[in-house]
Amino acid sequence: MIFNHCEKSGAGNSIHVREVDADGVFHRRVIHPTDDVSNETDQVKTLASSLFTEEVKTEWTRITMPGYKP
Repeated sequence: MIFNHCEKSGAGNSIHVREVDADGVFHRRVIHPTDDVSNETDQVKTLASSLFTEEVKTEWTRITMPGYKP
């Protein structure tokens, strides 16, 4: 897959990544605050470092715990 585009989600708590395969077919995936981005492109790493602060990671962990009630 070849990286094509990335952007923050509307809420800013995830990154949407678009890639294209050898046949020209687009694929999309989502990166969340606690995901490992070490193997991502520099563009994704830069966006992740600006969005995914320790505060955001802590909140993401809290709201994705089983039994969380808003």
